Amino acid sequence: MRKRGILKEYMEWLKRHLKIEVSTSIFFNDHHTEYFLVINGLDQGDPISGICYLLYNADILRITKIRDGKCSLLYVDDILILAIGRDFHKTHNKI
Repeated sequence: MRKRGILKEYMEWLKRHLKIEVSTSIFFNDHHTEYFLVINGLDQGDPISGICYLLYNADILRITKIRDGKCSLLYVDDILILAIGRDFHKTHNKI
């Protein structure tokens, strides 16, 4: 995050946010679990999780450029690296 120019104050806030210990339970059909401790991490659906993921994986997009039969794509939590070559060895070397 520092590499991307995120201010130290925001990073400190995120560290505190991730350390908060909460408890949760799961409901599905007629089943209900006991409450259990969530040690850290972001809540599912937390709007900041997508931003954090993109910052964390931003360098993956720098691996390839859209030229010479190489490209990469990062979308939400999926990554695609595509290489096209004349044979297996040339294609493998591009990756």
